Amino acid sequence: MCKSFLALSALLFGGLAQAAPPLDVYGGLPGVELVSLSPSGDRYALVAVVGETRKLVVMGYDGQLLSAAPTGVAKVRELGWAGADHLLVIIDSTFKAPLRFSQDYELSTVINVDLVKRKATAIFGQQRTIANAVFGVYGVTEVNGHLYGYFGGITYERMGSGDYVFTHGYSDLYRVDLDTAETTREAHGDETGRHWVVSPDGTVIAHSEYTEQEGQWRLFAGPSHGKALLERADPQGDIGIVGLGRSSGTVLVADDAGDKDVVEEVSTTDGKAEDLFGDLAVQDYLYDRDSKQLIGALTQEEPRAFFFDPALLARFKGARKAFPGLNVQLVSYSRHLERLIVKTDGGTDSGTYWLVDIASGQASPIARPYPMIKDADVGETRRIHYTAGDGLPIEAILTLPPGRDAKNLPLVVMPHGGPIGVNDEIRFDWWAQAFASRGYAVLQPNFRGSSGYG
Repeated sequence: MCKSFLALSALLFGGLAQAAPPLDVYGGLPGVELVSLSPSGDRYALVAVVGETRKLVVMGYDGQLLSAAPTGVAKVRELGWAGADHLLVIIDSTFKAPLRFSQDYELSTVINVDLVKRKATAIFGQQRTIANAVFGVYGVTEVNGHLYGYFGGITYERMGSGDYVFTHGYSDLYRVDLDTAETTREAHGDETGRHWVVSPDGTVIAHSEYTEQEGQWRLFAGPSHGKALLERADPQGDIGIVGLGRSSGTVLVADDAGDKDVVEEVSTTDGKAEDLFGDLAVQDYLYDRDSKQLIGALTQEEPRAFFFDPALLARFKGARKAFPGLNVQLVSYSRHLERLIVKTDGGTDSGTYWLVDIASGQASPIARPYPMIKDADVGETRRIHYTAGDGLPIEAILTLPPGRDAKNLPLVVMPHGGPIGVNDEIRFDWWAQAFASRGYAVLQPNFRGSSGYG
């Protein structure tokens, strides 16, 4: 076994036990994050702290270290696989008044990492006519053996002098060959701030427009104007298209403009809309790794994921059974959920990423975000209920100091923010656990208005 893998394993899982972790272990950034499984399930990528450096690490299913490269000082926001041999790494950086904006902005860049050529290039990084930033990622398709990514980019205007200059703030839709970097404009944007949905064959099947002055949101079939499929009042910009629906010819629309958040599947033929998730609180959407069609969603409600196909739901529930008494979060998955990456925490688990193989029924730990916090350092977390002064029942999360009796303890009350879309749950909360490690009980009330309580 290579020394580099042994060193990485020690950093991902921690070294020797110690009496009590220092507070900066709780308050520091997680040692591992953004774990992503390839479509085939034969490798996975993650961002890990190795020594003093954050690195993009790619591991084989067999535990072999395939590559590790520094991420620099940029903030890595997301990892996504494009086929078997490309990683798309979304990073954010703060620029001083970029593109002639009047103030500093944090802009996104997408780095295309070619694992075969061992080469990393920025999308639009070599384009004279497009700003070196990405304003929307609209998916990846494979057409005629070519792997294409679709991205929003601000196009410069060519002046009479031959120079290209920034004249507007809206983006166009570009197709980028991920092997050659050849870039083609697929659709034009305008001041309505268009967003697009791209089908698996590379065609734009729908786009949306939002007119801020009118407070109107509209959905159209295809890349250009026509008769609107949907038109709704949207004074705050709370409606948007988020991807493909369950079948071809449908797109997904998230409408948060009313009293209730609604996720609808809309036909691009006649605009017929169907509410998909009812009263479930959707946290993210799940798509097929090949067709990019919708297969389910991550939800706030148990079992924390919903699938339209009962067979896929059964696979996920089966994986959860391997971790009784722990919170189980679906992090990533391969085709047909044959392999999963899940994260567990709660109980005495400060957090563990597991690689689960459905066929063999095996679950292997691959990393811990807080490797220096051992089982004995994790305080018990329980759900309690009490009655408010006006008689309203309130649920709260209570965290107790490890190794102490639950009596005569100093108490820290730590209300969450929000209240819209936020609540506290039984999980490893680094802030609450930091107080508990110093002998405090911590109460986190889900006061009225907290998400998930009607």
